[in-house]
Formats: sequence, structure tokens, C-alpha cells
Amino acid sequence: MEPCNRAAWLDSYERIKKRHLDLWQKLLHPVLNRRIPACPLPFGSLNVLSDGRAILCCNDWGPRDTVGDLSSQTIQQVWNGEKFNHYRHLLWIRRAAESLVCAGCSLSDSFCPSD
Repeated sequence: MEPCNRAAWLDSYERIKKRHLDLWQKLLHPVLNRRIPACPLPFGSLNVLSDGRAILCCNDWGPRDTVGDLSSQTIQQVWNGEKFNHYRHLLWIRRAAESLVCAGCSLSDSFCPSD
């Protein structure tokens, strides 16, 4: 099993990650990318911190950024909000590197691996 760097919180990830994809990963990625072209987490879940702030991803425990605040917004306003949709759009068009949360995350990288 290779290490994960969810939300890019592991500083030494580049040093310890596997350098080459296994053959099964090279064959599996193109198939998975057709079925699920982007990280599914922001498309299927809403994560809320104890103070009501909504975060893009459950792996962004810092958090690096928030997408809303349930103390002043409804769930629908956060879920359909401009900031949340902007991050989803970046993932969908494979520009996760432009996201404060997704840049460097090994999960988002796995949907668009660099060889």
C-alpha cells in the first residue's frame, strides 16, 4: 500500500511516495477516469466543523479553506454556493492544482495521475 497525502497535509509525501505506478494502476486509472473523472468527495458529501463552518473535504481538517458557514447560511446555500461550485468545477476540469484544498492531495492526483 502506498502512502496518501489527503488534502496535502503530509510535508514529507514527495520523499516517501512510490515513484512508479504499478502496472495494475496504469491499466486501472484510464478506466476509472472514464467512470469517475474527478475526486468524488466534494460531489457527494458536505463536511461541517463543530463551529458550523463547512469545508470542501473531510480530509481538510486544518482547514485550509471553508466553503460556507451554517451559522449564517442554509445547507442549500452552502451546497449550491459559488465557492463550493468553484472548487467542484476545478476538480471536474482537472485543475485541482488551483485549489487551496486539493493542490497536492494524493486522492485528487489519483484521478489524473502524472506519469
